[in-house]
Amino acid sequence: MRPLILTRFCGHPAGAITMLPERCAMGGKRRRYSREFKLEAVRMVVEQGRTGADVAESLGVDRSLVASWRKAFEAEGTVGTDENARLTPETTEIHRLRRELVEAREERDILKKALAYFAKERK
Repeated sequence: MRPLILTRFCGHPAGAITMLPERCAMGGKRRRYSREFKLEAVRMVVEQGRTGADVAESLGVDRSLVASWRKAFEAEGTVGTDENARLTPETTEIHRLRRELVEAREERDILKKALAYFAKERK
């Protein structure tokens, strides 16, 4: 297998680094975490009240990973900010529809203002 050569600093060959396709820039293999592992890490933060940095350190992952996992799970409604905050599919759908309604109202208001502007310009 031919190594992949990446250059830094706008293509200067002196700054070239060699990287095999299956390895990350740090030289090691990229770690992949299962959904269950991520969910358990987020539950440790949410339900046990531990900090993200503490959980990350105990699991041996970067704290930004735990933060992004928490944000993703909260967005999908899998975990909430308290123990009883798990949302039913109906509640999740209601939240999604409310966000869509807010967006549609904003778009309508912008179009109203544009219509008023162009109507004024025609006179």
